[in-house]
Amino acid sequence: MASWADRTASINPQGFPISAIALDTADPAGLTAYVAIMGFHTPHVWKTGNAGLSWSDFTANLPDAPLNSIIVDPGASLGSGTVYAGTDVGAFASSTGSPSWSDVGPASGQTGFLPNVAVTSLAIFNFSGLKSLRAATYGRGIWKWDLITTPDFQLAVSNNPLTVFAGHSAGYNGTMSALNGYSSSVNLSCTPAGTNPPRNCSATPPSVTPGMTFSLAASDGAGDYVFNLHAVGTDSAAVTHDFPLTLHVIDFSLGAPSSSSVSIVPGKVSTPVSLLVSASGAFAGSVTLSCAGLPQGASCQSQPAAVVDPTSGSPIDVFLTVRTAGNTPLGASQVTINASTTGAASKTQTLMVNVSSAPDYALAIANPSLTAQVNSTAVFNGALTALNGYSSQVTLTCGAGAPPNCVVSPAAVSPVASGAAFTVAVSSSVSQAFNLKIQGVGGDPVAIAHSSSVSFSALPLQSFDFTMGLMPTSSSVAVGQSTSFSLTVAPTSGTFPNPVCFSCSNLPPLTACNFNPTQVAVGTGNSTVALTISTTAATHAAFAAFSVSAFPFAALLWCAGPKFSLRRRRLCQVIPALFLVIACVSCGGGLQGNAVGGNVNPGTQPGAYNVKVTANAVSVAHSAQLALTVTP
Repeated sequence: MASWADRTASINPQGFPISAIALDTADPAGLTAYVAIMGFHTPHVWKTGNAGLSWSDFTANLPDAPLNSIIVDPGASLGSGTVYAGTDVGAFASSTGSPSWSDVGPASGQTGFLPNVAVTSLAIFNFSGLKSLRAATYGRGIWKWDLITTPDFQLAVSNNPLTVFAGHSAGYNGTMSALNGYSSSVNLSCTPAGTNPPRNCSATPPSVTPGMTFSLAASDGAGDYVFNLHAVGTDSAAVTHDFPLTLHVIDFSLGAPSSSSVSIVPGKVSTPVSLLVSASGAFAGSVTLSCAGLPQGASCQSQPAAVVDPTSGSPIDVFLTVRTAGNTPLGASQVTINASTTGAASKTQTLMVNVSSAPDYALAIANPSLTAQVNSTAVFNGALTALNGYSSQVTLTCGAGAPPNCVVSPAAVSPVASGAAFTVAVSSSVSQAFNLKIQGVGGDPVAIAHSSSVSFSALPLQSFDFTMGLMPTSSSVAVGQSTSFSLTVAPTSGTFPNPVCFSCSNLPPLTACNFNPTQVAVGTGNSTVALTISTTAATHAAFAAFSVSAFPFAALLWCAGPKFSLRRRRLCQVIPALFLVIACVSCGGGLQGNAVGGNVNPGTQPGAYNVKVTANAVSVAHSAQLALTVTP
């Protein structure tokens, strides 16, 4: 049967936690070890050379703070290694030969490498000949200190990674420091890593010695570059290190306008032209379009006004229009379209703007979206407006995608300045959605053509239906408070032929149900309505059992009698003070109004309710249940 012996009672009489034990592997017999003790005002490090039969205090000048971790970096023989201690105020090191503790710092000898923070764990790693001590801290992350025993150097770059626009050079700032007395010069260059280095990549100066700073300039076309700062020492061992660098080169481009020119009359807005804005590399910025060289009184506008984050890989379509003033002179102007973003050179395209008074006409439909049942007729109302004295007759037709029955009346219209009216009657014997254009071709020599897009939906006879959704389906609300829901209604096809109204039932008493908007209009498609359910808080009466105002009046009558005894006179002297006490009580000075009079309004009663919400579209109605819990 296993038997345990207490080896630390004599060195830890206060019973503090023993946080760590570390063996010195330089002892082939395995008898040399160190223990770490937490707490305050007690020795924190003890050493044994006989497996705990006896101990020696190894605390020396170690700070009086709890010791959380201890580890030994063994030497070639006993007493030639280093023991590291992680305390609540940092990490410390001492020779295993005799206790003399110093703050762990970088190889340059600078103290205070770690912040004044608890070090909870220590570990030693040895990878590819590089030995390092790592310390886990409480709240400040993990820190590493290289335990180099041969001359070496370290590289550091303070501003990595970098992002620049194409055509600009990125500048990295670096330093080189010596480890264990390294003094040779080191040659710097750029070498491949995840990708090839940028085509233009060089360090200044190209050769550095320990303690020097250097810069590295890199530039190339748009793209992401992952490469190494390659450092080779001129020492006999040619010590070599690679420092990974990342460079994001970004850019954007502006495509040519969809039309090389636009024609416009004074006081009007041109038809839009589209331009494609494309991103290169990891570009994620805003691109703004502006115009230069516009004729007098003219302006341009893009939609969207700022192209944000074109990084999806697909170009973004921007539409640009030109607006002229009434006094804009006639003629042709070459306009420069500028696309700009912060930190990059502008991209440009050209557009010819022709301001003329050539006769023209405009075709407009006042009600471009209609719905009717199968075999029922819907009528679009249109107008042809003459521009700049246009006088030719315009022939009107239904374009591709029209329903089986589409009749324009009259089929030929002469535009006038005030607008010449025409109608387009449409119907269908099958339920379907139609998207078409009402087209006009002028009888002028150049046959000016215009069109207007309209839509028509033929709904099935008596088969209209819609869906209804309610989110969330349950809610909890305190008495006197409100709770909100989102109600969605969507026709199964087309649009609503009738208005949709809403109502609630099974509400708790003294509870209101409100919808915003109150109804969905005819011809509307998928819609969302805000539902608010409001409860009522209880109100109370204040001392309703008697009237305070009546008391002083009656008392004064009683005291004003012509003859009264000495006892009545003394009682009348205290009545005013008694009235003040009663008045204070009636204003809330200690008695609750409902103690006598009770509640005036009990308010919404707490409990669980199943509320029914109904959407009614005249011929079709749908309901949804929601669970409402009213809490006190």
